[in-house]
Amino acid sequence: HQAYAYLLLPRHGGLLADVRKRLGAIKQYSTLGSGFKIALRDLEIRGAGNLLGAEQSGHITAVGFELYCQLLKQSIASLKGQKAPPRLEVAVRLDFLALGPADETAPPARASAQPLSGNPAPSAAHFACIPFRYIADSRQRIEIYRKLAQVTDPAGLTRLAQELRDRFGPVPPPLALLLQLAELKVLARDLGISAIEVQDDKLMLTRNADYIMSGSKFPRLTRKQPSARLKEIKKFLLTLAATTSPAPLPGA
Repeated sequence: HQAYAYLLLPRHGGLLADVRKRLGAIKQYSTLGSGFKIALRDLEIRGAGNLLGAEQSGHITAVGFELYCQLLKQSIASLKGQKAPPRLEVAVRLDFLALGPADETAPPARASAQPLSGNPAPSAAHFACIPFRYIADSRQRIEIYRKLAQVTDPAGLTRLAQELRDRFGPVPPPLALLLQLAELKVLARDLGISAIEVQDDKLMLTRNADYIMSGSKFPRLTRKQPSARLKEIKKFLLTLAATTSPAPLPGA
């Protein structure tokens, strides 16, 4: 016998973004044997947004292996009597950019519909992610997220961007924003900066548990578009690198 499940939703009710994504996954993967694809999609929803940050929930197979390699490297160095400095994780919190996959499967919201939070949902161009229409296969998307997390220098990021263009075509805007974020994290890590935060145009960089100030004030962003704002942050980091020596990593 064939089993059916009916999900009843309010016609004009607002849904949380993750709820829409999970419903979209159920709708997209409806054939027999699609359970594994739904599970991968669920992992991506829970973990993709923070894969480049300090919180790494989800993506156990990708991030877990990377963490294992880091621990193994530190253990080998310890056995050799060497002191291996820990990898500095840079947390990113930006009020103008959503760090997670955009919902491409949900129909356009009506003008009167509002999210439960009361704030308008960001447009797809304001997400930093790998769009599903650019890389449809979940395994390949997770692999690219893993490679991004492993980038340690600008040259590696350039090679990854070239690989993306060669394999999948021109880079779409959400992925271009994600690559910009990865570049900022590389620059910040070299400067010993552990957090990049933007709130109400204020750029707050944390190093050694203290904010980096411009004079006695926080640097302020003046551009409005996400890509231009990320370039402003990059310019400030490059200026900081030219005027100060890199701070030592915690525990180094």
